[in-house]
Amino acid sequence: VAVFRPHWSGGGEGVFFVGRQEREWLVNGRTATYRQMRSLLGSLDRYIVTAFVAQAEYARHIYGRTTNTIRVLTLIDDDGPFVASVAHRFGTSRSFPIDNFHQGRGGICAAVNAETGILGPALSLDERLARTWHSDHPETGSRIEGVTVPGLARALAGVTAAASCFSEATCVGWDLLITGDGFSLLEANAAPGS
Repeated sequence: VAVFRPHWSGGGEGVFFVGRQEREWLVNGRTATYRQMRSLLGSLDRYIVTAFVAQAEYARHIYGRTTNTIRVLTLIDDDGPFVASVAHRFGTSRSFPIDNFHQGRGGICAAVNAETGILGPALSLDERLARTWHSDHPETGSRIEGVTVPGLARALAGVTAAASCFSEATCVGWDLLITGDGFSLLEANAAPGS
């Protein structure tokens, strides 16, 4: 599976996934013909293409239809970079094919205790930005609150190390994915709220 993202994208806009299953092309899990694929790929302008990274089982269990990322906010002071906050996003059918929580786009978001890796309750926003809190995923029923993110300390150390390479970027929102054997940094956002 390949991930296509326009370089100008913010908030997941324009992101889609392409894969193959037997003799069929799939775009966001839906079948596409060869002609449709040629048309779609031929229409793209300034897209970045990366390999899909598989998430760890705990995140797939909570909601397996999207990649569920962790937003890590790093700040830099006179002592160097540090983790200011950690939040775990999970997708829903409304946010599909991504886990976008920003501006009520359908995903849900849970605070993560950076010391223990334990998830708090998840927050969802509707189209009017009204808030609802969830202990369990609203569609799968899988528990969120109280779940421990495996390997979070190692992943946060990696994010902090990455932040130290960009001392001019004093506030960065990193998108982190916990994998079966570690972690992957997916992107860094200069506007960490998006």
